[in-house]
Amino acid sequence: MSEEERPVSEGSEWVDVSADEDAESESILSDLPEDVEVLKSEVLKSRRKTRELERNAKELETRLQRANDKSEHYRVLLQTQTSETVELQERLKKLQCPNSIEAPSHGASDASAAIMEAKQREELWRMQAHNKITFTSFDAGDLVLFLPTSTGDYIAFNKGCPFRYLSSESVSAAKAKSGDKVEYILGHIIEVDECHAMGVEGGNPYGLPIGTTYFVCTVTVL
Repeated sequence: MSEEERPVSEGSEWVDVSADEDAESESILSDLPEDVEVLKSEVLKSRRKTRELERNAKELETRLQRANDKSEHYRVLLQTQTSETVELQERLKKLQCPNSIEAPSHGASDASAAIMEAKQREELWRMQAHNKITFTSFDAGDLVLFLPTSTGDYIAFNKGCPFRYLSSESVSAAKAKSGDKVEYILGHIIEVDECHAMGVEGGNPYGLPIGTTYFVCTVTVL
């Protein structure tokens, strides 16, 4: 028997210390399963939170890309229209040049009319860039059309972007402006609040399935 395994003698009696050590080890091991389950639960919570953050980041990236694409489209249109206006202005200068032997009056008149028309088209593009109704993305500044539901709420006309509701404050503002019976509401988005349908009282104003993500839009009513 080794020195470590040899019982300890107290007076005339032998004391076996290995029994106490085994009891202590069993106590420690009995606590491990509970600690492991707690750790597993925390890991699962962390993974769910990570997936949620990844989904939110992806959705934000998609919305930003849509906004950039829309901005680039109208930028190209405005650039084209501006170039056309500059070209027509150069043509008018040539027609009105004092060194010309004879500048046809009807030519100058036609060029002036063409420039005026080009400027009007340019202004129209600017207005459309700001006032075109959007239904595929809903960001601050977008012009959105809201239609009434059977429950008296107003939901955004959309394509692939469901559950965009008009805030009660905006609905009240529209009714105060146009009367109690409003067939539709147009407005520029001021802010969008993300919400989740919950089972508690007042936590699901639109009667959606529990856990559904929906959005409440506050707008400037036109």
